[in-house]
Amino acid sequence: MSALDRVLDRLKNVRQKGDSYKASCPVPTHGLGRGDRNPSLSIGTDAEGNVLLRCFANCETEAVVDALGLRIADLFEQHTGNRTGAGGGGV
Repeated sequence: MSALDRVLDRLKNVRQKGDSYKASCPVPTHGLGRGDRNPSLSIGTDAEGNVLLRCFANCETEAVVDALGLRIADLFEQHTGNRTGAGGGGV
């Protein structure tokens, strides 16, 4: 499962907007405890597929990740296998 799928599977009111998504922010104190009535969490990815989160109501990324039951490490694509660059055999 990709990092993006891990995040999207746990969000509500997900809507795709071009190459990114919007969803309701899961932080319990969002909206003074009333919740995110107008989805304000932006979800995107960088060139490596790592997830980028931004709540436009200024919820901290750590709070968003915690509310999703994830860790910050879960926002990063997991790469496996040998990576030897063009410069040689690696370490």
